[in-house]
Amino acid sequence: MEAWWSDAGYISALFILTGLAVLRFDVRPFTDRHMVREAAWARGIGWLNVAAGILLYIARWVHDRWWF
Repeated sequence: MEAWWSDAGYISALFILTGLAVLRFDVRPFTDRHMVREAAWARGIGWLNVAAGILLYIARWVHDRWWF
């Protein structure tokens, strides 16, 4: 578990940054072209990435705080 856990901070930052990039750059073209379903999916995937990054960051903090 230590092999990937040490990279959890890097992975959580990637999740958050890619989620924000999806929200910033992918949703706009879909809404401009009135592609409602695709815009909703892009928003969902973007927020899912952001939430996964935040949850991984919190999980790493809890793990480091109470188990090591």
